[in-house]
Amino acid sequence: MNATVRSFHRAALVVDALIGGVLTDGFGIRWTLWIAAVGLLIPTLALTGSGFRPIGSPAALICVATPVDQWAEGGDGHCQ
Repeated sequence: MNATVRSFHRAALVVDALIGGVLTDGFGIRWTLWIAAVGLLIPTLALTGSGFRPIGSPAALICVATPVDQWAEGGDGHCQ
């Protein structure tokens, strides 16, 4: 992780802590947790329904054959 990404991440933590404190002060802990849960659910549902990074099956992501096996079968040594 480079320094720029780390700086943005740490700045986001500070801003999020401030927002969380203000929400908790205004609405209470229970409503703040509900707001956070909905806030995490919305992008999850949006990405799930958008077709972002579609995959056929999780098994297709795992390459169990070694490069030697791939070459022996006439492949190029890489997973399909």
